Amino acid sequence: MGYYTRYEFNTMKNRYKVSEIVLYMKTECFKYGKFHPFKYEFDDHLHNDNTCDFYFDMSDADKWYDHDKEMTELSLKFPETLFYLYGEGEECGDSWYTYYKNGKMQHCPAIITYDKYDESKLA
Repeated sequence: MGYYTRYEFNTMKNRYKVSEIVLYMKTECFKYGKFHPFKYEFDDHLHNDNTCDFYFDMSDADKWYDHDKEMTELSLKFPETLFYLYGEGEECGDSWYTYYKNGKMQHCPAIITYDKYDESKLA
């Protein structure tokens, strides 16, 4: 078994060629199994020589237990780019963003709040 999460990969303030980042990720994927949830997304970006922000959006959930390690390594390879993942796990309320830049990361879990009961709002 295992725990499934749907991931979205994004960049912000990218200063590198998109194709350079994607080629690195694709090579790591097929050599070492890294970044595997996005293996079907790489070819769509390999010919983009712009230094623009880009993203990968998964339609299916996957198991990617080493995402923090792999994303931290990616951020060291391309230190001026801010990378971030959005994750939505299989349990209700398990969603988060994690930001990666220059080998560092910030994990931001979702905070779900509910209004208190207010009888005046009954319809």
